[in-house]
Amino acid sequence: ADGEEFPIDASISRILQNGKTFYAVLLRDITRRIEAEARVRSSEQQLAEAQAIAHIGSYELNLRPRNDYYWSDELLRITGLTDVPADWSSPAYAAQIVHPEDRPNLLREFQRMLKVRDTFDIEYRIVRSDGEVRWVRDLAKPTLASDGKVDKLIGTVQDITERKAAESAILAANEFNQQIMTSVNEGIIV
Repeated sequence: ADGEEFPIDASISRILQNGKTFYAVLLRDITRRIEAEARVRSSEQQLAEAQAIAHIGSYELNLRPRNDYYWSDELLRITGLTDVPADWSSPAYAAQIVHPEDRPNLLREFQRMLKVRDTFDIEYRIVRSDGEVRWVRDLAKPTLASDGKVDKLIGTVQDITERKAAESAILAANEFNQQIMTSVNEGIIV
C-alpha cells in the first residue's frame, strides 16, 4: 500500500466447488530469507578467501557410511586436484596423493587416531598431479558415534612447503657454521 517493493513467495491453488472455480492465493514476504541467504553466501566467500590467504583447506570425512566427504576449494587447490574421486577412503588418498615414503606413517597415524579416538596431527608430503611435491600439515578432530567409534573427521590441511624450506635452510646453515667452528677449533682455519 505504501509503494514499497519486496520479494514474495506465491502459492496458488485452484479449487472447484459446486461447479465454480475459486483460487486460493497465499503470499509470503521472503525478505528475511533472502537476506539470510545473502549473509550465508558472503560468509562462505569470506571463509574461502581466508583459506586461500592462509593456504589452509578444510575437509569433512564421514567414515560411516563410507565415501561421504567434503573438500574445500582451497584443499583441492593445495593438492592440485580438480575433483575428489568417488571412492575416496584413507588408503586411496594415501595411494594417490601422499608421497610414497610418507604413506606408512600417515596410515599408522590414521589407525592410531581410530583406536584412541584422539586428534590426528601429522606433517607429510603430497605429490600433486603435476608432479610437484608439497609439504602439508593435516590436523583433524574425530567425532564419535553413539557406539563410541569414530564416525567422522573434521579437519584442515595447510600447505607448509615454505616453512619446511626455511627449516631446511636453517639446518644447512647451522651445519655449515658447525663445520667452520670445528675447523677453527682444530686449527684448520685460522
